[in-house]
Amino acid sequence: MHGNRCIGNVLVLVVSALVLLSLFILPSTSSAQEEIYGIKFGTAGTFAEFHGFVNARYFDFERDSSQGKDNGISTFDVHNLYIAALAKVHPRVSVFGEVEYEHTGVPTDTIAVDRAFIDWRVIDQYLTLRIGSFNPPFGYELAEYVAPVRKYESRPFFVDEILFHEWVDTGIWGRGQIKTPMAGILYDLSVLNGPAGLSQEAGKGNGRQNRDNNSDRTILGRVAFAPNIGEAGYAEVGASYATGNYDAAAQKEFKIYGIDARVQMMGIDIRGEYAKRSGDDQIDANSAVAGNQTIQADAKGFYVQASYKMLQGRNLINYIEPKIRYDRSDVDKDDPKPTQKNLTADDEFSRWTVGVNWSPYPHFLFKTEYQFIDEDKANLDNDGFMISAVVDF
Repeated sequence: MHGNRCIGNVLVLVVSALVLLSLFILPSTSSAQEEIYGIKFGTAGTFAEFHGFVNARYFDFERDSSQGKDNGISTFDVHNLYIAALAKVHPRVSVFGEVEYEHTGVPTDTIAVDRAFIDWRVIDQYLTLRIGSFNPPFGYELAEYVAPVRKYESRPFFVDEILFHEWVDTGIWGRGQIKTPMAGILYDLSVLNGPAGLSQEAGKGNGRQNRDNNSDRTILGRVAFAPNIGEAGYAEVGASYATGNYDAAAQKEFKIYGIDARVQMMGIDIRGEYAKRSGDDQIDANSAVAGNQTIQADAKGFYVQASYKMLQGRNLINYIEPKIRYDRSDVDKDDPKPTQKNLTADDEFSRWTVGVNWSPYPHFLFKTEYQFIDEDKANLDNDGFMISAVVDF
């Protein structure tokens, strides 16, 4: 029952030992500290950056879709305003924090602190420690969920069903890479508080949490192989694994396995991910569908997508990028689905998404997509169209 707790404690001790060892093997550096009048922390020598983005969109889905909980009503939506601060306090130490203002306007607007962490490059490329709240290193989508980075306005179904939507967790993460002339090996290992349930939403199964509800840690890691294909592009194949106990008594366990692959070459970007979850089932007394339903641990899903950047560097065209994606999820029929997706009690559901991205200038992007959604046991009118304008700075 306390296996992951012991493993987590051992990993923390190992990391601490590496940190202490680095104090003796790394060259010391020093810099003059200047006092900022009236401020009792910080240094005038720190170079701080402020970044962010605005994501404004319009969507129009058919009557059976509850995208935006509007039941077929088309609408404009300022979906995100992100403000982030990044500062280097030492050549090897940086700090990052961000605040999100989501769905501007009343009564559904929310302000939340998402990621907030410290990065310490302990041993050059071989070990960097991240301490704080961050997206766990599982596949691609978790790390690339923000609007200026991801190619689609929507996200694959399996991220919501299996990976707790915009999964941000608190803990410590060690990452690094080994480079050879033939390939690179990337490795990530994190010790996290972990989720408090199998549902994606806090308050509805309490999937995401800040402080842990038990003394058992979640262990999550990823290993990837990146063959050297020269300056023409980049290729990578990875495998991820996560396990932990999520209930207050630390008796219910979940496991998630994942594989991912991508290749980028001459403007072409092809990538895909697969994830499978197993473990103990959870009674969700806070389910928005109905009280005391069983959320089944067993679930799996995948997506495959391709895009091609073309006509780059033209007048009013930084690039144009046609895109296509197919994603599918398979969850137990007794699992109450996320209500904002309006999915049925089917075991399986899938979607084709096609669209075009247009960037007139760097850091300015229009994303369009049309979704064709299919449930195995239902014939719902829930297809829809989305377009968004994103500017990052």
